[in-house]
Amino acid sequence: LDLKCQDPTQALDSMTPEDKYALGCACAFRVPVPLSILKDHKRAIVPADASGMTVINKDVRERYLSAMPEDSRTWHSFAADEWLENRVDLSGYDEAFRTVERTYHLLKAGRKSEACRIISNNIYDLMYIDDRDFLDALLTVTNPPEKNILDVLALTCEIAINLADYKVARETA
Repeated sequence: LDLKCQDPTQALDSMTPEDKYALGCACAFRVPVPLSILKDHKRAIVPADASGMTVINKDVRERYLSAMPEDSRTWHSFAADEWLENRVDLSGYDEAFRTVERTYHLLKAGRKSEACRIISNNIYDLMYIDDRDFLDALLTVTNPPEKNILDVLALTCEIAINLADYKVARETA
């Protein structure tokens, strides 16, 4: 299945619910992950390389995630849980990277209190991010818990500055 050449809506309509879920979860991850962490599905729907790692470029990922937005929170929640569990399959990524990915997926899944807790506990690991998608996800936190508010605002400012988005940094400050 060549995901690049197909219309996402039509491709998803022809898939079983298990295949849709597996593909959605694979698309939610922003980096290649082993196929072994995805739930069982009937067809070989998720593109992978010879080593068993997913191969989905950013354009394809965004098109498929936007084709079924009602499910994207579930898919991001699955990805967040996989990063949270520190699975052996994901041990090739260092702890700081896993923290960024955990936080990003928690934000995208709407699990904002958990994300804010991680931000407060790992603020110094997160301050050097220059990831626009992460900043956009962070900007969805409108009312962080009171005990995390300063860390969330400080992190938002720092990332905006790292990305040279001084308007967002100024408004957040």
